[in-house]
Amino acid sequence: MRKLIFLLILLSSLNIFAQSDSDFQFQDSYIEEEMPEELIGIWKSPDRYIFFGKNMDFSVILKMYYGWYYDVSSSTTLPDDFVKDKNNASFHDTKDQKIVLRRLKKDIPAWELSVLHEKNEESIIPLCVIQNKIYLDFLIKDFSQNEEESFFGFFQGVSAKEQIRLSKQNEKENIFCYFITPSSIYSIRFWQTDMEYQKDALATFNDSKEIFKIKKHIQSCGKTYTCATGKRARIRNVEKFTQIPNDFAVNSQKGIIPIGKPVYEKEENPANIDELIQIVKEANKKRHPLPKSPFEKHEVDWHWSLIWELEKYNPVIKEVRKEEDYKKFMQQKTD
Repeated sequence: MRKLIFLLILLSSLNIFAQSDSDFQFQDSYIEEEMPEELIGIWKSPDRYIFFGKNMDFSVILKMYYGWYYDVSSSTTLPDDFVKDKNNASFHDTKDQKIVLRRLKKDIPAWELSVLHEKNEESIIPLCVIQNKIYLDFLIKDFSQNEEESFFGFFQGVSAKEQIRLSKQNEKENIFCYFITPSSIYSIRFWQTDMEYQKDALATFNDSKEIFKIKKHIQSCGKTYTCATGKRARIRNVEKFTQIPNDFAVNSQKGIIPIGKPVYEKEENPANIDELIQIVKEANKKRHPLPKSPFEKHEVDWHWSLIWELEKYNPVIKEVRKEEDYKKFMQQKTD
């Protein structure tokens, strides 16, 4: 019964994606039927591994206890002989989920990864791949306003997430987009709104006598954002820069600008789920070394002769300790 409910939820979610294609920000976006080649493999970060495999396989390995224990937190497929350790580090059973990948724009390596859980929870994470690195914050060019494959034009931001997590993450209240010209860069703030998304609505801002037109509404992670209040079309509080911000990463991919540092790097060799599980097993064989003693090691002199002098007139101790035993002990000490 639970599997049937989960299947209905999954089909419903896919249907929602299919119905929203006509209203989506980028008209040439589409849901991937197979795992894109750019994503297939094992990706590592300081605190986890992510695996994208053929047949839309997806797994998350958490590095717990400062990296001394690897936990198979979630996976769509596992080897038949795999048995998860029973401990207090994580759930006893590996979580089951399905994923949906929507490519944001044709021929551009940027997607929205939707992770669907049995509990009807959905986590949507935007990501892009540049030179075998995954970025979770980036700008993507809107070619509807400038068809030229250049660095100039309107670049839309995304509702960036800190990490690829299974649990639901809050969407950004504000998204910053940029309009880039040969001489200037303009930063425009979009805020989350409950207004109906209008793909043809435009808004304007001016710099001296020059007037720029951009989309009034954008979408990211299923939410609508606007840059102008109500029915107004004028954009206020536009910031102007003369240089590219320092956190814009330099890359050779046209139509996309990664922001900040990459979150994941790809393992060099192609990998499958069996190799991923082998990484987990090898890591969990390691044992943390014993902590260093806070006390220095010394040879202790107990001054047994003085102890004997203190004890020899005590009748209670005399019953326990015999003189012959003491002499034998002292002989061993001197030898």
